[in-house]
Amino acid sequence: MGRNRASIIITVIAALTIIYCIPVQASSLFGSGSYAGGVPVPEFRGVSVIDGAGLTINGKNNGIQLMNNIDFTDIRSHWAEPYILNMAAQSVIKGYGASLFKPEDPLTRQEAVALLVRIMGREAEVQRRAEGSVGGSAAGGIFDAWAREYISMAYELGIVTEGGGNWKDNATRQEVAVWFANALGLNPVYGAQQQYVFNLKDWQEIDASKLALIEAVLQEGIMKGNDRGYFNPAASLKRAEMATMLDKVADRFQDRRNVRSNRGQVLQIDTRQNQTVLGILNADGTSAAVVLAQGTGFPVYKDGRLAANSSLQAGDEIKYVYDDQGMVYAWAVNDGTIAAEVRSSGGDRLQVYYGQITGVFTNYGKNQQGASTENTHYRVVNVDGQIYDIVSEKNLESGLMRDIAVYRDGKLTGTSALKAGDEIEYGVLSGGQALYVEVLTLQNQVIEGYIQSVNSYDSKITLAGYDGRLYTYSYSASPKITINQRPGAVSDLRFGLEVAVTVSRGVITQIDGSYYIDQPGYIPAEGKTRSGRVTYVDSKSIVLDQDDGIQQEYSISPSTLITKEGSRINPGNIRIGDRVQVYMDDISSVYLSRIKVEGMQQLIKDVYRGTIERVYPSSGKLVLKDTYAYVNRGWEERDRRITFELDSDTPIYYGGKLLSLDQVQSSYINFEGYVAVSNNFNSEKAVKVVLKRGYEAQYGDRIDEISWATGELELRDSNNILFNDGTIIIFKNRLVDMTALEEDYTITVVADRYSGYNNAVLVILEDAVSTGEEIYVGRLNEIRTRQFDMNYYSLFEDNEWDSISGRTKNVTFYYDEDTLILDVSSQSVKKIKAADFFQGDYAGNSSYKSDDDYYAYVLVEDERAKAIRITKGSVIKDGSTISNADLETLRVTAGEVSGIDKDLQIITLNKASNWTNFYNEWERADDDVYVNYSKALIYRNGKPIEATQLRQGENVYVIRDDNRGIIILVL
Repeated sequence: MGRNRASIIITVIAALTIIYCIPVQASSLFGSGSYAGGVPVPEFRGVSVIDGAGLTINGKNNGIQLMNNIDFTDIRSHWAEPYILNMAAQSVIKGYGASLFKPEDPLTRQEAVALLVRIMGREAEVQRRAEGSVGGSAAGGIFDAWAREYISMAYELGIVTEGGGNWKDNATRQEVAVWFANALGLNPVYGAQQQYVFNLKDWQEIDASKLALIEAVLQEGIMKGNDRGYFNPAASLKRAEMATMLDKVADRFQDRRNVRSNRGQVLQIDTRQNQTVLGILNADGTSAAVVLAQGTGFPVYKDGRLAANSSLQAGDEIKYVYDDQGMVYAWAVNDGTIAAEVRSSGGDRLQVYYGQITGVFTNYGKNQQGASTENTHYRVVNVDGQIYDIVSEKNLESGLMRDIAVYRDGKLTGTSALKAGDEIEYGVLSGGQALYVEVLTLQNQVIEGYIQSVNSYDSKITLAGYDGRLYTYSYSASPKITINQRPGAVSDLRFGLEVAVTVSRGVITQIDGSYYIDQPGYIPAEGKTRSGRVTYVDSKSIVLDQDDGIQQEYSISPSTLITKEGSRINPGNIRIGDRVQVYMDDISSVYLSRIKVEGMQQLIKDVYRGTIERVYPSSGKLVLKDTYAYVNRGWEERDRRITFELDSDTPIYYGGKLLSLDQVQSSYINFEGYVAVSNNFNSEKAVKVVLKRGYEAQYGDRIDEISWATGELELRDSNNILFNDGTIIIFKNRLVDMTALEEDYTITVVADRYSGYNNAVLVILEDAVSTGEEIYVGRLNEIRTRQFDMNYYSLFEDNEWDSISGRTKNVTFYYDEDTLILDVSSQSVKKIKAADFFQGDYAGNSSYKSDDDYYAYVLVEDERAKAIRITKGSVIKDGSTISNADLETLRVTAGEVSGIDKDLQIITLNKASNWTNFYNEWERADDDVYVNYSKALIYRNGKPIEATQLRQGENVYVIRDDNRGIIILVL
């Protein structure tokens, strides 16, 4: 049996090798002497990213001269050296001649605005103006002649908005901060949102009129206080500081300067047609080939110094910039972060193996180009007994190595550092190509992630790690398994279960799983963690009601990793009421390194009403009889008896007071109660229970006033409702805290009326939460290679469309290869590429509307179109114009997915609410709502999905024309 299975594996790998076109002769797949027990051993060679690379970048003809031009002798070992070199290579900043940059010199005001104009890509226009200039004042101040047009342009662009002054004076830190804010179009930050500026020890010295914009710049991370907490607003800004600030914003203006940037890992260096070629696998999964003809090159910052491109080696992690003429600059950071991203981009294409090198030998052959090669084999016996060879290849004619990145003792090196006896982890892409090798000790590893699959036949488990990689291990005869700190078995492991897996010498010995990790105060190796429910979130911060009883605000940065169900999401996809676990790198920090958002299991599936028949404190069970479920403001009969799982800390309330399970068992059997339940991997888990004292009453209206002191709210119909910690409050299928209640919210209340008072046991907030998406509709007016314009457009805000713009007012969006573009203008739905969108006939020939116009719904993030849905003529119906009346006939519905009909392409929504423009509020639908999804854009967590990937119980937000879905967003 084992021999046959090994043969099958060899056959599959060989087939994948052919499919992925690894540049090795077929006859040399099993090289000379590459046998074990008479069976050929499959080989894993370095990743080939040159063949089939999605992007080709040439070396610069003037690359050597460029390196000499930016080789400033006075910045060597300076803290800002890599940023200065990057900006100098892109010709944003310049030196003073004689190889000097003068990093510690102050920057003049005219120099500062000139650099901002330059980073915004307007220098060519300034130079053309200067050629025709006949003198005059740029802004009524003293300046050098060269600065005149820069200053004028700065006023035109809105960088500078107030008085001139002497432009030869040194630029102050506070005025440059304001100029950056204006250049970036940042909104001023006022009031309670000002979290940074007032932490500065000298904030009172900042010009009051500049505080709001400086706060915005601080929140963007462009500037900060010094190590002692001072901002020094009136101090002169140094040239090195300006270079660093420009580096931080450079990517926002790349398109205007016709440059692009990326980050990736050099995984291949080869010779093609007598040219050296670098193969780079990018962190986003794409690849690039850098072709270096003789005499071309580019500057590289590596190991703390400026160097030529020849300093790059296989395995180097680089940030790089290029333009239409070729490679501009590369920075070899080699800190492990980019390599981790590259590995993550492998996704389910990356398989991780563990084994030990048992021997090293060499043979010879020829590569696909016919060159003689020396092949060094590292024979590996995996922990499951499988045998593979990891092979590095040296071109004997050019001397170049096709090597594999090796990590040993925390340092990046090549396969030459490997030796017999090494225990290794190595990652292999699905084409049989080795991505990396890491030397480690195969004992007591702990891997965190989600269960992907369990193969009981082969006794193997596949784990999807938080780092984006797949891990497959055998498990021992009797692994220790706990789930929610209770004993479990392999048969209890389910897809999506969050686990921490202990691996000893490649074999799973222990699995600790939880439907949601809930360990207040637990300090893991990477720092500090807390868990709780979200009460507030924006792009910069998140507030939690923690499980330890403390409410805490944490800061979110662009580097914060946010995951939900194994996928990376944006802060805009976190909802109030979500359960999350947050991590900090330092015990005393409030800056988050990672946020894990609980998935489907945290959504409230139903609220039941029934009679408590029995509880089992020891096993954590609650039995409810004569059950009803709350649906569309009424109770629907359910099963005669339902058993719910209970955690030891599931809250059970009676009259606003907490009860223990033992108390319920002894004194409250046969009491009526309400139970909020969530999905718990095919079972139902009670997350909150409220016992009834009096009789039930129901109310529904807007909240007119809330008294937090007395725990009372008044509805507009003058009914008063008491609420407390025992109230079940649900906001879009999420259990939320009392603080989610706000005046003017529309609510439905199920009250326990006792002693003349309405005590709320269930409150449902009818107002839909924000979708986190920016949505536009408009007429396609002009399409360019990376941008497109729309006129007659409208923005969707607060569940309604704004007024339509005119024909002369355009809105511009960027698009790229990752933009989802659907053409639904005919009976069929066509998914088109970015090139087809540009080359197609989708843009109007004039600025006026006609019967043949194309309109588009656009999902936007930071001016980038994530998705475009194209239709012809009017946006809806059969007319040729778009008007407010057209848009007002569209319906907006929020509800829960209860069914999917794949044949009719219809989803069914229950517990649905429709937005009413007339009353400006949500109104519960009396019946289920049916939506045809055949031509709809469907998004979950900021990413497109197929309708068949929708899951029962998910809450969705739908823009529809009658029953025809246009946009469906999973909340």
